[in-house]
Amino acid sequence: MPPKAASKKRPRAESSAADTKPAPFISLSPGLKPDTRLRVFEQEFHVHSTILKLHSNYFRRFLDSPDKTGALASPLFQYEYVSVVDEDRTWALYPIQKVEHSDNLLPNS
Repeated sequence: MPPKAASKKRPRAESSAADTKPAPFISLSPGLKPDTRLRVFEQEFHVHSTILKLHSNYFRRFLDSPDKTGALASPLFQYEYVSVVDEDRTWALYPIQKVEHSDNLLPNS
């Protein structure tokens, strides 16, 4: 029997779990481009505000609340929310404009 040929597999790039974030979850709806980014802990969700408003009293009430400033959250998204951890270790989503300088933001946000 002839000897087995050496494996010619390509080496994989080594990376640690701490260096990588999960890919964003992008909600695809016909005719709707995601206009809202939710950063929940280490996971990003790109969704459309209409879908959020249809299925959530929270977003129906707060996405277009009058206390918001007129500026967009970012060039790509009309709304942007991030998870914030309170002193009692509970968390909630807040508009990024209200928490940009907060110490309660989670890492990588």
